[in-house]
Amino acid sequence: MPLYKRGRIWHYEFEIQGKRYRGTTRQTSKAKAKEVEQSERDRITVGGDARKITLGDACKEFWVQKAQYLKSADRTAQCLESIRRHIDFETDVRDIDERIIGEAITARRSDLTHSGRAPSNQTVNREFISTLRPVLKFAAKRMKVKGMPDVDWSELSLAKPSKRIRELTEQEYNDLYKAFAPWHRELFAFYNLYGVRLSEAFFPLDNIDVDGCRIALRDRKAGDWHVIPIRPDDMRAIAAKMSRAKAADINTIWFRETSDGIAAITPATFKQASKRAIKRAKINDLRSVHDYRHNAAMKALRRSKGNLPAVSAMLGHTDIKTTMIYAHAVEDDVRAALGAEFEKSDNSAQKPTQNADDNSKIG
Repeated sequence: MPLYKRGRIWHYEFEIQGKRYRGTTRQTSKAKAKEVEQSERDRITVGGDARKITLGDACKEFWVQKAQYLKSADRTAQCLESIRRHIDFETDVRDIDERIIGEAITARRSDLTHSGRAPSNQTVNREFISTLRPVLKFAAKRMKVKGMPDVDWSELSLAKPSKRIRELTEQEYNDLYKAFAPWHRELFAFYNLYGVRLSEAFFPLDNIDVDGCRIALRDRKAGDWHVIPIRPDDMRAIAAKMSRAKAADINTIWFRETSDGIAAITPATFKQASKRAIKRAKINDLRSVHDYRHNAAMKALRRSKGNLPAVSAMLGHTDIKTTMIYAHAVEDDVRAALGAEFEKSDNSAQKPTQNADDNSKIG
């Protein structure tokens, strides 16, 4: 721990290049103690620009001083581990140029996941652009390392795939619903109504606020909390399922009846069940459970008549720009309708062929 108290006085303790430094800040204020600690770090680090500051040093200090306090700390730790596997941690940070980073990216892309697939461009960018770049910037600014190479990160960044929006037609939804086993249908409806991600739907029972008609989600992409409001009729069904789950000593409302009682459904089993249902229903271009999130977002946007902030809040997006991909999809529909109108000779109004409202219900 960088700072700790003895009596009323704050002391510092940290490590640089395998050597530990301890001392007193002579301060009773933690804020002033932090300034003294940082000044001491700078003095030792700058003690000579010729000293070798390794990537391992930079990553360690970056983690201790900054990354461990981020909401995304777990994900950042995974990214740092991936960097360690592909760039020697004994490399001086001043030697990490575009060639070294490019070679590491190439090596990372050849890694195969447990399913035998290469990591996505987004994953590689998150590790070697979104994580390594801040580490090197930290070394330059906070560790006072001079002579850092000028890296063109835009040239190293891998192309991002265009966002794919998949919306189910009413017929597709009904066919898919019937293709699921009865014990999976409620969960399927939940995904398509509330737009949660795969693991987010498996919230513990303690996260359910029956009286307030809301559920708190923690197992999220960014590691933060997100609260979704639940329709009263759905909450009544969820409350009933909670009672059964507690009686069976399972910590989820998603379960199936068996000869021995009830058994919990897991994200993995539902994912496999979804693949089978999609194949059974013969629905094209529907690739994963995440497509249900897209469907929920599009339906919510249509029901709310384009209320982007409301849909953004429902999905738990931290930046409304992320939600705008759904607005663009709706705008494309409008443009198509306008184009069709111009092509008509009598300018008569067109009757809609699809109902934006979904008929999903939990329970």
